[in-house]
Amino acid sequence: MQKEEDIKDLRLFTEYSALMYTEQNFMISSIFLAMLYEKYVTAIAGVDTTIDFVLFNAVEKLIAIGGYDEDELHRLREYRNEIVHNNASKNRYQKYSKAYLNFFKRELNLNKISCFSPYERNQIFERLKAYEFLKESRINKTDFEGFLTKDFFDLYVMKEKMNALKIKLTDNDFFKKSGLKPSSINKVGGTSGYVWLPLTDAIDDPEIKFNKPTLSILSTVHSLRIYLDFGGQAKDARKQYFDLYQDISFLKMLSKSCEDSQFHLFDIEWYFNIIEQYKVSSEEDSVFQRHLKNIDKYKERVCKDFDEKQVITWNRMLCGYVFERSDIDRKMILESLNKMLKIYKHVSDKM
Repeated sequence: MQKEEDIKDLRLFTEYSALMYTEQNFMISSIFLAMLYEKYVTAIAGVDTTIDFVLFNAVEKLIAIGGYDEDELHRLREYRNEIVHNNASKNRYQKYSKAYLNFFKRELNLNKISCFSPYERNQIFERLKAYEFLKESRINKTDFEGFLTKDFFDLYVMKEKMNALKIKLTDNDFFKKSGLKPSSINKVGGTSGYVWLPLTDAIDDPEIKFNKPTLSILSTVHSLRIYLDFGGQAKDARKQYFDLYQDISFLKMLSKSCEDSQFHLFDIEWYFNIIEQYKVSSEEDSVFQRHLKNIDKYKERVCKDFDEKQVITWNRMLCGYVFERSDIDRKMILESLNKMLKIYKHVSDKM
């Protein structure tokens, strides 16, 4: 029964991905399809994703069942790895999406994967709305103990857990003393790519999370990050943040934090997608030094994008803890938040 439900969900989201492909949103399409491929393989092969999950092994198990092209399955697995680990170049997203759509059209018996009429487009979104309503109706508030590996595969579950974490943080004495409070969590639907819980010092102003730096907790299907973030309206704050990379005390703070294997600097495109992770480094040819040399260009791009679009959809040189999909307990999360709070305070005090 669960497998049938999984396949039903896969059909719906493959249709949505096909629609995104048709509308030339190739990055969004490929990200969804890579996730759907992983879900398809694990569902059909009957693999428990909570126990030492390795996609290669799941593909091999599916091959052993029979009826599949071995080369195609592993090729799609490699595409998935490039997309998930941010190694895919932009001009490959179209190619990868097309390969996934051809696979799913055959395996899920889809009627079509292109040339959607306005009526068909609306029908896809109506089915997504119905799906969201049913999923939301199953969510109940629970006490927060942490995130499980399997939670990452369902952002409705992640939002439920994030709500529980929000309540836990509201009652946490340390955060009461810090002056920070959890803000609202973003709406999660069938087409969402993340769950975002920002912590701010102005809980009565819901828009502040878009205008100022926030200490944020964000989950995608692939990872959980606890980090310093800047919303789409934070033009001046971004520029001031880039200037901090000339501050020796700030660099020392980041360098010390980078000794932790989970702490990284990273770059974002389209709101939440990490495209590169790196550490503070004094080596001339390092990624970090390359970014330092480009700071003036980033400041110019911030101004240009905001003036033209009234929103900034990217970030550079963000910092924080990035946990790949795994079991992450409450203690680890609170410890990471406490460490990030010092960086957040340092940045906020300079603005």
